[in-house]
Amino acid sequence: MRLEAESHCRDRHAELARRGDGLRPREPREPGGQARFTVDASDDELEALVGRLPACTSSDYGTPFYEIFKRYDNDFYRIDPMLFSPAEVWLTSSTTGRTFHAGHVAPDILRASLA
Repeated sequence: MRLEAESHCRDRHAELARRGDGLRPREPREPGGQARFTVDASDDELEALVGRLPACTSSDYGTPFYEIFKRYDNDFYRIDPMLFSPAEVWLTSSTTGRTFHAGHVAPDILRASLA
């Protein structure tokens, strides 16, 4: 499935950047993706983990993907893997039912990616 915006990209790298910015369906990527998990773990474990998961933990977070991709000479393997994490994460303990949340969706970054 392709987004209409992607099909009109004149620049292959711009199309890849839009995918990286979370504009492709069913791919939870920064800055627009959200993920919810029910996990068999203690509250202490989930509380310690949740803050390390969102894309905002990457030093490249906040920069449109097109710029990041150029910065790393179009080499995905040089990009911080945490940048490909969801923007927002919820972890729910299957034993206690408590939910832990970290991160946020960043519509301003998504808008910049489409400009």
